[in-house]
Amino acid sequence: MRIPRDRFSVGVVLASLLYLLALMLCYLLRPDGAAAVTVLPAWAWAAPGVVVLGLGWRVGRRVLGVALLGWVAFLLWIPDESVALWHALRPLPASSLPRLRVVSLNCGGGDPLAAAEVAAFHPDLVFLQETPAASAVQALARTVFPGRGTALVGLDAAIISAGPLTPITLTSLSRRARAALACATVTLPNGLACDVLDLRLLPPLVRMDYWSPDCWRAQRENRQDRRAQLQAIIRAYQQQRPGHPLILGGDFNAPGGDAACRVLKPALRDAFAAAGVGWGNTHENGFPIVRIDQLWATPAIRPLRVFVRKTQHSDHRMVIADFLLTSPER
Repeated sequence: MRIPRDRFSVGVVLASLLYLLALMLCYLLRPDGAAAVTVLPAWAWAAPGVVVLGLGWRVGRRVLGVALLGWVAFLLWIPDESVALWHALRPLPASSLPRLRVVSLNCGGGDPLAAAEVAAFHPDLVFLQETPAASAVQALARTVFPGRGTALVGLDAAIISAGPLTPITLTSLSRRARAALACATVTLPNGLACDVLDLRLLPPLVRMDYWSPDCWRAQRENRQDRRAQLQAIIRAYQQQRPGHPLILGGDFNAPGGDAACRVLKPALRDAFAAAGVGWGNTHENGFPIVRIDQLWATPAIRPLRVFVRKTQHSDHRMVIADFLLTSPER
């Protein structure tokens, strides 16, 4: 039996709207069971829904227009990338307080040429992941901050500063967990003082076999493991340094807004979500579709402007953030 075209069009539009509703719930709630969906950017899933909607063109312009408006609202509200559109319209706030520029970069397997690219952005503080050899990091500190640079080098994370770094050992973490991070108190020449924590979290899974239940299970467990890792780190820090101003950043190996990062709230906030401008995704460098390199800070450290720049020697893009310390240093 042949289905009338108008009935087909109505069914197609309803299917598109149900798909839209499902996507909105996935990205707003981000349940672990939907980690296989939200590991990809929201806009990547929107294309099939809009294409399917186009098949229902005979349903009528008004109905079709309302449905299309729903998809436009989704694209302006839900994707992590959309937040920068609104921030770009806001002027930078005027302030006489000193500003702190933080640059974070995954060096793509420890390439010292990649690490050296941070110097062009005149940072006060540098976070590196997949770090070069300790000698190369020390040399970079002397290059970026002649006569005053210091470095703290871990196995997979390093911090370079224009002022003294006092290491912080998170004693309640295992030695293996501590190997994925570097933590210190930094005192900069401009008088700013705060704690800094650089990390590289559990790598993500790259799987597109959505027809396999194992794909959904593996993505769910991957997120849960990363959440547990991040929760252990922030809990250990807060036990030893309660109330201290903190900048935490590095390679999260999770997209912006991921549910694993909710353990950081409300004590910290995502700097790009608060003040990001431009295309904020950082991986892969040539065609970045996810924002896995992130910077977070406690409320006393206010993000003014956060942006991303392409690199020449890494598979990640570089994150540059300007912060304002809005409360007295401890």
